[in-house]
Amino acid sequence: NTTETKIVFQTETFDTDSAYNTSTGVFTVPSGEGGKYFFSIALGKKNWNTSQAYIVLKVNDGSSDTDHLFYEDGDAQGDNNTLTQSGIVNMSAGHTAAVYYYQDGGANGTLRSSIGKTYFNGYKLIGV
Repeated sequence: NTTETKIVFQTETFDTDSAYNTSTGVFTVPSGEGGKYFFSIALGKKNWNTSQAYIVLKVNDGSSDTDHLFYEDGDAQGDNNTLTQSGIVNMSAGHTAAVYYYQDGGANGTLRSSIGKTYFNGYKLIGV
């Protein structure tokens, strides 16, 4: 509640370069793999009553104002609401990305844990 919280996705479907750390929630661009990356985020909310909620993909701990994805949903209420965002981010080898969530509903919030409701995925775009 009223704090940006890093979301740690603890399981992976596949990760060909072992670039995502399931303990810390951080994706790190492997050596020699810099370029443009497409990311997609969804956080399924459970029984919300907030005046503000947002998700953000922070690149390098948010040190750049231009290299992140942000989505805000004001006055979100009820069940089965999902915040989603996707886009392309230019990243260099060693850059990191992590998902953060904020809500101000007056109490701790719970996310839906099913893969169809809450997920973080990304892949490198080739030829762009």
